[in-house]
Amino acid sequence: MNEKVSSRQIIFLIIINRITTILTVMSTIYMSPANQDIWIIIILSFFYTMLSSIPLLYLANKFNDFTIIGYLEKIFGKVLGKGIGALYGVFFGTIAILFSYITIQMIRSSFLTDTKPGMIISVLIVICVYISSKGMGTMLSSGELFIPIILTSLIAFAFLGYKNIDLSLLLPVYKDSNFLDINIGAIQLSLIFIDIYPLTVIVPKLEDKKHINKIFVKSVCYSLLFVLMVVIVTQTGLGIEQAKHSNFPFLTYVRRIKAYSVFERIESVYTIMWISAMIIKITTYIYLSYQSFKEIFRKQKKGISLYIIGALVGLTTYYLAEINPMMVEIKPIQLSEYIYYFIFKTLIPLIALVVYLFRRKSFEKQERLGNFR
Repeated sequence: MNEKVSSRQIIFLIIINRITTILTVMSTIYMSPANQDIWIIIILSFFYTMLSSIPLLYLANKFNDFTIIGYLEKIFGKVLGKGIGALYGVFFGTIAILFSYITIQMIRSSFLTDTKPGMIISVLIVICVYISSKGMGTMLSSGELFIPIILTSLIAFAFLGYKNIDLSLLLPVYKDSNFLDINIGAIQLSLIFIDIYPLTVIVPKLEDKKHINKIFVKSVCYSLLFVLMVVIVTQTGLGIEQAKHSNFPFLTYVRRIKAYSVFERIESVYTIMWISAMIIKITTYIYLSYQSFKEIFRKQKKGISLYIIGALVGLTTYYLAEINPMMVEIKPIQLSEYIYYFIFKTLIPLIALVVYLFRRKSFEKQERLGNFR
């Protein structure tokens, strides 16, 4: 990818990746306090998201000529840095597997109930690997075209179901919750929003590297507005408790929309929109995993590693979906998962930041000598 990336392109990419985290299983409705005050934790999560992202943002600004893999190697040294970079490559791969699995489960349970999972997985992964093989430039240009359509569709679905919405279900505010519950929920929500990573990999190609913080803040603000809208219409359209007992709450909300004429196939329209969003998410993380290993092994040209990663994602997804099913019903995110996200999103970057601050003088010296490459 030799072309420059605009701020608008990366903002769209981060927004759609963050929204898909909530759009399918809507895990936020299970988070503390798991009641009508969920909209409060969504708003409050903005501050925890900013706080937990400070180490990554600081390092991205300081090493804006490097990807996260590149500056981790600079900070920790060649051997340890490559090892940590490989862990991030695996981490990105696990995110691709998670959302591939969720996509397959929704497709199978919603409309392709008799189709073999192997066929669905094969088609999904082939599409994602093919898009990844075209490079981030092509991905971002396509996203700039399709993502606004997806976001506009979400707004349309929210308004089309207005007859089912009862905002009084959000009352009474703060009566069944307390300060601790709401803050715990906001922290949990901020931890599952890990989509700062596309920015940390694309930073060297940004048109204006001075706008890194602005790009991230805008992305978080805009995406939270969409998340807030989706959660509120789902809870007030289905009911607080019924939303928690639905595997795919927003899909259930869409199915209740009474639409006529051109909108009579509205569920099909939503399905196409949702699959497109999930493909973008899975493709992004397959690409990030591929780029991580490509940079670790100093591969300048596209090799078979992308196809190996795609195959591993597909085979693991098949194992989880067919051989050893893991998700019979939607359940709250477990503590181990929050810890996993925290380690990669905040802990490792925080340690890297501390190491950098201790070694800052040596880095500045190398930069003055022109050896910081």
